[in-house]
Amino acid sequence: MKETLQLSVAYSFSPGLIGKLARFPAVKEVYGKMALDVIGGGRSAYTLRPVSFGRVKSAVAEAHQAGLEFNYLLNGATLGGLEQSRAGQKKIHALLRRLQEIKVNTLTVASPYLLRLVKAQYPAFKIRVSAFAMVDSADKAGQWEKAGADTICVSAIACNRDFRTLKAIRLLQPGTHRQCRLPSQLRAGTRPHAPSDPELHEGKFP
Repeated sequence: MKETLQLSVAYSFSPGLIGKLARFPAVKEVYGKMALDVIGGGRSAYTLRPVSFGRVKSAVAEAHQAGLEFNYLLNGATLGGLEQSRAGQKKIHALLRRLQEIKVNTLTVASPYLLRLVKAQYPAFKIRVSAFAMVDSADKAGQWEKAGADTICVSAIACNRDFRTLKAIRLLQPGTHRQCRLPSQLRAGTRPHAPSDPELHEGKFP
């Protein structure tokens, strides 16, 4: 079956942008986040437009009205130990509940802990593994898939034009929709078969 082009486009919260993007049939989703939340993302907060949760809620509703899905980024390379305390866990759950209430479709994560948590307790979300997770082998992709990932963005650094590796990832058991992401500024991990670099993640697969 021939695959069709499906685009996930960065959303800057600029007025009118969603309506313009919706005119292109290939655009299926927009992604974005607040500059500051308890989990964080893959980019420094100062590079993002400061928006309130209310603005995110409005953007999600606008995207749905235009026939697009909304992907919220929770792809910080580390949770900073937040998940290791009850207070921290409550903050994580509070954010996930709010995102669920406004009907965010997909969460992009880089933490195995966060993926498992969402799949176990917030199954309505689809999960995309971020390029910041540095998936650069079939072994890594397989572990993320077994943990419940719906989509995997491979490392644009390690997998760039590495067609042998890309083919190996594609030949894994069907079920997860794997896609290549274009440039990530994070360096590639040093362990070739680990699902996450220990310098970047505190959660590990067993």
